[in-house]
Amino acid sequence: MGLVKSSAKVSSVNFLLITSLSFLFIGAFVLNSNLYIPDIKTTPHFAETLGVSVQESSFTEQFPKYIGDGTNLEVFSKAALAIDIDSGTILYEKNSQVPVMPASTAKVITALVALDSYNLNQKVIVPKTSVEGTKMGLSEGELISIEDLMYGLLVASANDAAEVLASFYPGGRNLFVAQMNSKAQSLGLKNSVFVNPTGLDENGQTATAQDLVKASFYAMQNPEFEKIVGTKKYNIIGQNGEITHRLY
Repeated sequence: MGLVKSSAKVSSVNFLLITSLSFLFIGAFVLNSNLYIPDIKTTPHFAETLGVSVQESSFTEQFPKYIGDGTNLEVFSKAALAIDIDSGTILYEKNSQVPVMPASTAKVITALVALDSYNLNQKVIVPKTSVEGTKMGLSEGELISIEDLMYGLLVASANDAAEVLASFYPGGRNLFVAQMNSKAQSLGLKNSVFVNPTGLDENGQTATAQDLVKASFYAMQNPEFEKIVGTKKYNIIGQNGEITHRLY
């Protein structure tokens, strides 16, 4: 997932792009460039996507082909949806209602459940954790705040941070995952099912780009979520005053 702020030739556009591929990362980045935006036409296709008046562009596979200095930017993912987050305008759409494995974009829901459930200032002791994929390098017995775990989750897309956040939910990890699905249902995500907090491929775990845009649009209304995903690098300071984790 990326939140892109761009100065366009036709208009100023803040857009959110959700893609689904065999693997993904969650991040936020800023791109200042000249972005050509073709004429758009009104359509009711995504009228219920965000609960706002929306438009869909008249082009499909061409966006975004070239940005700014002509750097080639092609969307190779199986599914994608880009919207202008201010108006709901559809900028790009590709198989956005086709269920696929969400990979790390599932961490949007993980983050929302954690933000609903925990005090960011709360500190926890890291339990024994075994997980594949990207990690921030948590150690068993380490004392760390929920806020720092959230930065690990959303800046570094750390799977160990996701598992630790899930482990402290009242009732444990399984109830955390159940709450992820409850949260998804409350947001109207009709084609998404989550079976783990990391997004790692697992039977039964699926989502659509359209659902993930809805979740991300909602998440960006939360100042803490917006601040964290807008962070490019973050250092976690241990009890001894030294940097224990460098997140990028």
